[in-house]
Amino acid sequence: MNEKQIITIHDVAKENRFSDLFIRTCLSHGIKSLYSRPVFGRVDEPVGTFVMGYGETNEDQRFDAPYLDFAADAVGALLQRRSDAGTILITVVCCR
Repeated sequence: MNEKQIITIHDVAKENRFSDLFIRTCLSHGIKSLYSRPVFGRVDEPVGTFVMGYGETNEDQRFDAPYLDFAADAVGALLQRRSDAGTILITVVCCR
């Protein structure tokens, strides 16, 4: 996987690209599918990852992509501003 790759998992239970621990953790938290994409700072360098987990499997390839892209871009702007200020921001949100 490269640093600009969008990752979609349509059915976590059938996934084989990631560790068993990652899969078990997702499933134990009710995450059955997910969409992940890098967030970028102003120089087009990755500054974080935006991940949206879903409580149901999702065979639909779109994963609400326009909304997720907007959210990831907003997170990228926030992370860039924090980086410019010399502060580190790590946020983990788990929704079910």
